Amino acid sequence: MKEIIYYTIYKITNLINNKIYIGKHQTKKLNDRYMGGGICINEAYKKYGKENFKKEILFVFDTYEEMNNKEIEIVNDGFIKRKDVYNISIGGDGGAKFKEENGVLVGYNKGKITVKDEYDNTFQVDKNDKRYLSGELKFIQKDMVVVKDENCEIFSVSVNDERYLRGELKSINCDCAVMKDKDGNIKRVNVKNTSFNRENYTSINKDKIIVIDNNGNRIKVDRTDQRWVSGEFVAWNKNTVMVKDKNGKYSRVEKNDERYLCGELTPITKGNKLSEEHKKKISDYWAKRRKPKKVRNWICDKNNNYKLVLESDLDGFLNDGWILSEKP
Repeated sequence: MKEIIYYTIYKITNLINNKIYIGKHQTKKLNDRYMGGGICINEAYKKYGKENFKKEILFVFDTYEEMNNKEIEIVNDGFIKRKDVYNISIGGDGGAKFKEENGVLVGYNKGKITVKDEYDNTFQVDKNDKRYLSGELKFIQKDMVVVKDENCEIFSVSVNDERYLRGELKSINCDCAVMKDKDGNIKRVNVKNTSFNRENYTSINKDKIIVIDNNGNRIKVDRTDQRWVSGEFVAWNKNTVMVKDKNGKYSRVEKNDERYLCGELTPITKGNKLSEEHKKKISDYWAKRRKPKKVRNWICDKNNNYKLVLESDLDGFLNDGWILSEKP
């Protein structure tokens, strides 16, 4: 007997402030306790606790297309601009949903992208659409950033929003890092939280490096990987440079690229002037990260054997009869 798949549209309501989240979900069990995968709604769970949210099934459909179309209808551009919702992107283009084509599973939105025109109308087009490639249509989240305010409320604003520029609103990733605890569990932690103890965590990228393999693919490997150590693999950005064109568009090219050599493309920092305040921030940042210089001293014994030792180990050697010496 073929299993029944339910294609649903659900609503999650914050019982404290009445903000809502609308999403779609396909499941074999209607009461599977799925509570959404959106960034903002999950941050809200951390702040208020899941017990302060309720979920309702609004619609149940027989096909993915019907469900997807209903989400597109509800979660439109006007909806995500409301102040009482957790949705930050229009419906219809999220989630790992698949369909079968010639015996192969492919994403429903493979090759598609959600864009907006000059009038802020939003819709989906093929990634090769000439209007998108020319810049006439822009990615819906272009020049947008997901932020949090002083009350940890999360929403999306323009990168040019005055509150964001002056620091009143901060990126949700500000002061956060994805790290691995002592048990190997990967977590997203707030490094400024008073309960955070750096000794209990390590970076997930510790001793890792991104390289280009023999097929031109970009992969991450351990620094002890013999293919990296032997030089078979090279760093992904070796002999490349970040540049900008006359329109200010950034890209990365090889240093021997003709456009870079002739000056058509210029380094992204060319013409930039840092304020004294910015220079000081950079200096202070690296001063904190810079490890103290290890002081070493030359010593010798009665047989004129010389050794270079750390300052911290010097007293032990002197007590054993060694004496300070000039470099041999």
